[in-house]
Amino acid sequence: MAVIKNQVIKKLTVRQDGNPMELKDIVSDEFRRWYAKLLPNNPPENWKMHPHFYLRSKKIIKSQKAKSNEIIDIIDNINLESYPYLKNHIIASNPEIAKRISHYDTESLLDAILQMPPITSSSIFENPNSIRRLLDLDGVWCCVIEVSNIKTYLENWKKLSQLTSKFNEYNELIKIVPANDWLQISQSQKHLFISRFLGQTLDQTYTKLSSTEKINFQKISKEFLTFCDGEGIYWSDFAPRNLILNGNQLNLIDFEHLYLTKDLSTYDRKILSIARNRWFGDIFSSEEVNRLLADEKESEIDYSLLISADNLEATFYNKDRITVGDKISLLLMTNQVERQHRYKGKIIMGHHMGLFLSDYVSEQYEAKIYILLKKLPGKDWPKFLYHLNEFIDKDQANLLSSFYGFEKPSNYTTKYIDSAIKDHATIKRKDEGHNHG
Repeated sequence: MAVIKNQVIKKLTVRQDGNPMELKDIVSDEFRRWYAKLLPNNPPENWKMHPHFYLRSKKIIKSQKAKSNEIIDIIDNINLESYPYLKNHIIASNPEIAKRISHYDTESLLDAILQMPPITSSSIFENPNSIRRLLDLDGVWCCVIEVSNIKTYLENWKKLSQLTSKFNEYNELIKIVPANDWLQISQSQKHLFISRFLGQTLDQTYTKLSSTEKINFQKISKEFLTFCDGEGIYWSDFAPRNLILNGNQLNLIDFEHLYLTKDLSTYDRKILSIARNRWFGDIFSSEEVNRLLADEKESEIDYSLLISADNLEATFYNKDRITVGDKISLLLMTNQVERQHRYKGKIIMGHHMGLFLSDYVSEQYEAKIYILLKKLPGKDWPKFLYHLNEFIDKDQANLLSSFYGFEKPSNYTTKYIDSAIKDHATIKRKDEGHNHG
C-alpha cells in the first residue's frame, strides 16, 4: 500500500540544477496572490506546503490499491501503432519512472490525481475541461495533462527525441531535450501524460535571464528551428509556455502538433507561422520575433481565395465566407493585441490574456474585442487592454475560488467588453452630434 502525503515542498524533489524545489517554483506569483485571497488568515510567508492542502485540510489522498495486473512497457520496446491503450497498460519513458508507478493501479492513481492541485506554476488558470494537475508521485512533483490523441502525442515525442538527439551531436551551447521522465496511463476513456515537473516555463522566467542567457537562447532556438526545417519537421508548439530553460538544457514539454513539412502548403505554413509569432509576443520584441521566426514566402499564397469563416471571423467580418487575405489580416491584428503593452508604467502581457479568452470566453466575445479595437485609435489600445486585463484577473481568481467550491465563476470580462462597446458608441454619438452642430 502506498500513500501520497501532503508533504512540505522543499522536501520533495530537486530542480535540474540540483537545488531543492521551492514553493515559488510550484506556485507562480499570480496563483500565490489568488490563493492568498482564499487564505486570509494564513499569509503566503507562512506556507510550508502547497496552499491547496490548506484548503483541503483533511487527508484527501487515500491509500492506493496494491498493484494487480498492470502491464508496464518502456516506449523504446513497443510499437506505438499497434499498442493497446488500455487501463491495465502503462507506457513509461524509462525503467526508473516505471519503478515509481509499479505499486499503483491506474484506477486509484486517477482518483488521487483528481484530488491534487491544479497546475499552478503558470500565470493562468488552465482550461478545467480537461485534467491538468500537479501530482506528488512518491516524493517527486509531476505534471499531469489529459491528452486527446495519445498515440500521436507519443509518436511526436519519439520523433522529437530522435531529432534533438541528432541536433545535440554538434551543438554544445544548450542541449535541447524533450521531457524524458514520464509515463502514460489510460483510465475511464481518459489518457494522461504524467511527466516530472522541471520548473517554470520560459514565459515566466525569460525576463529574469541575463543578457548572455537570452542571446544564447535566441541563437540556439534559431539554429534548432532551421535544423528542424532541414529535417522536414515543423514543430508548431515551439512556444515559451512549452519550453523550460535550466542552465545549459532546454526542455520541450508539449508534443501535440508536429508536422512533416512536405504535408504543409505555403498557406498552412503562413498560418502556423503567424500563430507561433504571437506566442512569443509577451517576452520578445517584434524585432526579436522577426529574427527568430522568419516569415514564409508571400508570393505563393492566393489572398483572394474564398474560404469558410470560423465563428470569430464570421462575427468580426459579419459574413460566413471570407478571403484568405481577410483571415491573415485578422490573425496579424491578433498578434498586435497579444504582445506586450505598457500603461501607467505597468506591463500588460497580451498573449496571456489571449490564452484566457480562448479557454473561457466565446469566440463571439473575442470578436467583439477586435471590432472595438478596430474603431479605437492605436494610442487608446493600452488603456482598454489594461482594464481588460484587470477584469480577466478577477475572473481567474474566482475560477480558482470556484475550484474549491467557494463561489461560482464570474463573468467580469464579458461585462467589461459590453460596457466598453457601449461607452464607445455613446462617445461617438456625442462627437457626431457636436460636429453636426
